[in-house]
Amino acid sequence: MPFIIAFAVGIFLIILPSETGQCAEQKIISGEWEVRVERDRFTDKEKTYAITGSSDRAMLLRCGESGLDLLLVDVVRGIYPPATRFDVSIRVDRNEVYIRPGRLRGDGSVRIWLGPSLSVEMSRGREIAFRFDGAGKDWVFALAGTAQALKSVNEACKLK
Repeated sequence: MPFIIAFAVGIFLIILPSETGQCAEQKIISGEWEVRVERDRFTDKEKTYAITGSSDRAMLLRCGESGLDLLLVDVVRGIYPPATRFDVSIRVDRNEVYIRPGRLRGDGSVRIWLGPSLSVEMSRGREIAFRFDGAGKDWVFALAGTAQALKSVNEACKLK
């Protein structure tokens, strides 16, 4: 698990806006998630995010421009050229299937807006599955500890 978290955090730091002097202030383990609060040594701005994943992919929850964002890292690299737009099917356990627009960013990540109903399902679910148009494979992540991870990030984002 430590290698997985280190790999995923390394990828996440690449995709964060470039700010120097960041250091980890706090780490909280919640089930499959690691919640991190980092403070920039020069601006004193804090960033809170939650991360989970495996050796070849990661899922992150963070504050976005329009609320809580879910960021998938390294799940579709090589399948689509950068900037490609596609639909992402998302399903928590055996609940409703959500279709969200996705776009592959240059760093290999896909940003997806969660929305309130999907956030609630994630906090109560056991697993979440993603299917990308044309990818021919599903990506599944365990959701143990998601309720606490979402709470931590929501508080940092000042969301209810």
